[in-house]
Amino acid sequence: MLKFYTKMSVTQRIYAATALGIFAGLFWGQRLAVLSQINIMFIQLFQIAIIPYMIFSIIGSIGSMSSGTARLISKRGLIVLLAVWIPSIIFALLLPLSFPATKPAGFFHPPATRPHETDLISLFIPANPFHALAEGYIPAIVIFCLLTGVALIGTANKEGFLQQISFLSQLMSKLNRFIMATMPLGVLVISSYTFGTVQFASLKEMLVYILTSVFYLVFISVLLSPYIVVATAGVSWKKLCDYGLPATLLAFSTGNVFLSLPLIYDGMYKFHAEQPDYQQLSDQERAWRRDIIDIVIPLAWVVPSSYKFLVVFFIQFAAWYYNSVQSLGQVIILYLAGIPALFGSNSVIVPFFLQISSLPAQGYNLFMLVANFLVYFNNANGAIFIIVCTILCYAALTGKIRLRWPRLLLGLLICCAVYAAGLWGMRQGFEAVMADDQTGARELAAMSIDRRESAIYHSVTPIVCGPDQLASLSPRRFDRDLLEQILTDHTLRVGYIDDSIPFSFSNSNHDLVGFDVAMAYDLAHQLDVATLEFYPLRLRDVAEYLNNGKIDIVMSGVIPRLFRQHTLQYSLPYMQLHPAIILPISLAGHYSNYHDVLNDNSITFGVMAGSGLDSTISALLPKARTVLLARRDDYFTHRKADVFLTSAEVGATEIMRHPLFSLMPIENLGKNLFCAYPVSANPYSDNFLDFVNNWLLGCYMDGTIKQNHDYWVLGEVSVEDTYRWSILD
Repeated sequence: MLKFYTKMSVTQRIYAATALGIFAGLFWGQRLAVLSQINIMFIQLFQIAIIPYMIFSIIGSIGSMSSGTARLISKRGLIVLLAVWIPSIIFALLLPLSFPATKPAGFFHPPATRPHETDLISLFIPANPFHALAEGYIPAIVIFCLLTGVALIGTANKEGFLQQISFLSQLMSKLNRFIMATMPLGVLVISSYTFGTVQFASLKEMLVYILTSVFYLVFISVLLSPYIVVATAGVSWKKLCDYGLPATLLAFSTGNVFLSLPLIYDGMYKFHAEQPDYQQLSDQERAWRRDIIDIVIPLAWVVPSSYKFLVVFFIQFAAWYYNSVQSLGQVIILYLAGIPALFGSNSVIVPFFLQISSLPAQGYNLFMLVANFLVYFNNANGAIFIIVCTILCYAALTGKIRLRWPRLLLGLLICCAVYAAGLWGMRQGFEAVMADDQTGARELAAMSIDRRESAIYHSVTPIVCGPDQLASLSPRRFDRDLLEQILTDHTLRVGYIDDSIPFSFSNSNHDLVGFDVAMAYDLAHQLDVATLEFYPLRLRDVAEYLNNGKIDIVMSGVIPRLFRQHTLQYSLPYMQLHPAIILPISLAGHYSNYHDVLNDNSITFGVMAGSGLDSTISALLPKARTVLLARRDDYFTHRKADVFLTSAEVGATEIMRHPLFSLMPIENLGKNLFCAYPVSANPYSDNFLDFVNNWLLGCYMDGTIKQNHDYWVLGEVSVEDTYRWSILD
């Protein structure tokens, strides 16, 4: 086995590690969450030499040119680069049209927060290059390198410095090779961790990005880019294949465009030697034209190839995956302003783009996973990009560009038709695969409390009571302290809202589970009571049953401001909520953002009766038509309203159970929306409220709230928590 492994190429080892990691993740499942820190270690290890190598490579490539060559290449080369980039960007912008209307069903993802606000000037102008390096501002770093390279062009006695730059570039390349020796092991850890902890519902969504990206790369590499060369440089399809196919196949088979550079040089030298006027050229002219090839190829290798725009497309995919809304203007700015960043490595670019797009940093793990599937296609596209840019620059600098407009426009129309048909076909296929997917509902139903290894859940006896038992329940005495009665009776009475995921709901075993149910267990344990009784309530009845003494506390995602403050007392807030709108997928396509929904007077807004959201809507939108719902099923099953106003925490889990609906977060609204535990307004509950507040402070400090929030709201499972399905289970 070891002998077989040593004979494998690095690329083969990486693919073997990816396959083994996928199998390990599926086999051991959530148990591989223990690899979290090792996963982070490898991700950071792979970034060590990337920025230094990029700096030395760009400065050396530009600084080695003469001033005349630099001016000529910069003018013509920029035009060629734009001619290749602009169509690539336009077609990449259209890729999200392949996304199915069915949004990915998954747990709540909190809005990403930025450590500080980054303005565009600081992002692009390296006033302090060392600060840009420390902060990882890739655009500023690239611009600094470009300016330094340009300054070197006219500098005398630069050969010694360029030799040092070349030496440092080779040194960083060698260091990177040493680090890359651990790549198979790193890929094994990353893929094992990702596939072990990823929700199964998300695997289909990853295929959306992979298949769409492959279609884009094949279209750009096989159809669009070659056609631009054929239609403008006068090179036949047959000759183009002769010049570029060997290098492209090598880049595809090895997954490394760098290894194909010798074949690219050979192909371009052959292209140069087969020019019709080659025999009439002087030796000096032949040498000058050959120098064009020698200069353009390394520059084309440094600048972002067409496949790099898939990095920005991944940000669009991540926004779709995390149900984040991006306007067309934001996306265009991301493509254009992000071009300098694309000079860097993906391991630096992707976290940077996720940050400036306010998307969860965990999206980088998804990118690392899907990137392994695309490396062959990416490098093949990179080889074709270098070949196309070299031929076009050669033709532009030697006066051989001929714009045959009728032929060019006809070919572009055919390309557009093929592209549109491909996007439409993929969208239909994705819709068919993802329609009415119940994977998310099964994941919710599998969530449990009693399988978690904690003494808390074994020290308390839970009793889930029904409405009849609530009706016959004897109330507490108002002339005695409530806390004293709870401790004397060894019983805590908790009210809950039935089917209020993720706070309180029934799983597949018909057990009462949820965030607040788990917190109720912890509270009962801290009170040292033997019995924990749960009683079902309606939202509108919360104040009644607390103030008549039948219920001690309600723990079910209650929002304090939704009840009049003088009727109840509330604990300290324990969870911030983010308002959102739920609407059918068929209706979601009619709105570009939540503002359009809120301002549409023709639709009805469903809210839970007793929640008080009807008054909130009336205050914000006086003309809105509100429908009070007794249960959430009144909306999802009986469709008594057009849209449903709730929180993103609740909405995300509801979408998992009802995949034909879409979630639209509301931004900059309800910043003070939070959950707290209500108790009676009667003074007999004051001591009990003090106990609850002190208990909540302890839960903040010991991580109990975070642990439950991660599991029940975010869907993240720690080693101690319930295991997701795996082959071993």
